[in-house]
Amino acid sequence: MNYKVLSTRKLTPELHNEARQHGIDLIEEEFIRIKPLLTEENRLAIKGWIDDKENIAAIFTSSNAVDIASGLLKANEMEGRRMRGKICCLTGATLRAAQEKLSGCQVMVTGTDSADLAKNILAMGISSPLLFFCGNKRRDELPAALKDKGKKFNELVIYETVETPARIAVTLDAILFFTPSAVQSFFSVNKAGNKTVCFAIGNTTARAIAGHTGNKVITCTTPDQELMMKELWVYFQNNNRQG
Repeated sequence: MNYKVLSTRKLTPELHNEARQHGIDLIEEEFIRIKPLLTEENRLAIKGWIDDKENIAAIFTSSNAVDIASGLLKANEMEGRRMRGKICCLTGATLRAAQEKLSGCQVMVTGTDSADLAKNILAMGISSPLLFFCGNKRRDELPAALKDKGKKFNELVIYETVETPARIAVTLDAILFFTPSAVQSFFSVNKAGNKTVCFAIGNTTARAIAGHTGNKVITCTTPDQELMMKELWVYFQNNNRQG
């Protein structure tokens, strides 16, 4: 039996191959589009961070933000230079992107989701000024937690998230969600089938799903595409045994 699974983000060819081997037919449809904001203000802000004259620690909660930051470095003709900036970021794809595209920067603290990252930043007692590189639809969990403890920080919106809803006509066994914005975009024109299982990349995305449907939600313990796919395979294997 093959399972129909919708991924709301493009997956790697390796994951596609593994999915086929596990009897999974993957449908890919990106429900959001990322628009970089390569403004002069943003270029100057990232230059100040990399120069490290103010000992700024940057916060990243998405790989998109890391990608745009890397693009701003190219715009500043700073790509490849020795970086001294400090980073606080999510684990999984965000951390990997930071290590690859902002190599040389020091990762000071990580977290599995925004709330966990904020908790760890506060627990470390980081005294550096904080600069949150985010999108225009960033969630409130991290800023609210930092503000609640009187931690001062600045936000820099370096990209816009544009919803791109699409109707899905086939019956789905599972849906993979990677961001709350993709959740909102999907459910703006679709409903999950009665037996469709929703997989969330993290707690924030899981809460967004729960706001739209009462269907079963499985949340990854680490925000990572490969881990999500493993969770998917394990679920279907157990489902087969139960059947």
